[in-house]
Amino acid sequence: MRRRFSGPWIGEVGLIGGGPLAFPSVTVQDSLDQSRLEAALVEAGPYAAVRVLEEVDSTNNQLLAAPGVGHLTAWLAEHQTAGRGRLDPATDATAPRIWQAPPHTAILASVAVRPSVPGGQLTLAMALAVLEVIDSIAHRSFLFGTIGTEATVTCKGSLKWPNDIMFGPNKVGGVLTQVGQDGRIVIGLGLNVHQSAEQLPTVRATSLNLEGFEVDRTELAIAVLDGFARQYRTWRRSPAALVQAAAQRMATIGQWIYAVLPSGQVLAGQATGLDQAGRLMLRGQQGHHTHLDSGDVHHVRSQGI
Repeated sequence: MRRRFSGPWIGEVGLIGGGPLAFPSVTVQDSLDQSRLEAALVEAGPYAAVRVLEEVDSTNNQLLAAPGVGHLTAWLAEHQTAGRGRLDPATDATAPRIWQAPPHTAILASVAVRPSVPGGQLTLAMALAVLEVIDSIAHRSFLFGTIGTEATVTCKGSLKWPNDIMFGPNKVGGVLTQVGQDGRIVIGLGLNVHQSAEQLPTVRATSLNLEGFEVDRTELAIAVLDGFARQYRTWRRSPAALVQAAAQRMATIGQWIYAVLPSGQVLAGQATGLDQAGRLMLRGQQGHHTHLDSGDVHHVRSQGI
């Protein structure tokens, strides 16, 4: 059953405040509304600037190269021609995956921040912001009686280390964090919203639309970006608290996995948790422990790796 949301779910979770924010009707071309984004995130929010671009190679690339970018600047695009994912070891360990989506169907956004300390956990901050919004959508589903229990949908949102956002067994979004030469950190998000199954690159991907949720991309972007700002503040106060929150939603923990490192090396074992830096702790089959900074992680069904 398709679920359209037209109530104050953003305000209910404290993202924009307590007042209701209604979704307008979703049209075939759900364009981002820069004036609404600026009103919520800049005029009434914490952002220095928000910009909507029609088409770019990558919002990360553009925001990394732009001069004079202030702290908490967000750029969004209707379409990307060369959005990046993680490395693809199935073809070439040095070849990046491409994140593709038809125009006006996804949230393609990057946020620049300028912390005074290294920001290795900021990928987790963006991913948690997305999960919070998915949880809020699930809550609205429960209130309107379109699902049996709130937990039915809430529990489907999870993280797969290092940067995948999952809905059930399938990927609904991903985060890519990069550091610029001047120290700025850019956190990029790709979130599937309106795509049909035919518009997704693999059967292991999904969209909010395919999961039965019809949402307005502008309001969704406002909720996610404001949520990221709050997660960023949590991280500045206590990086350990952010990592702990991410660990609670990390489907990888407890799983037997194999990880393909950027060098091509393959490690196998059981994921036992996250360390304080957000690195994945892996216990090998011989009992030795490794802390992973990066890698392509694959869950397996049993210890028989």
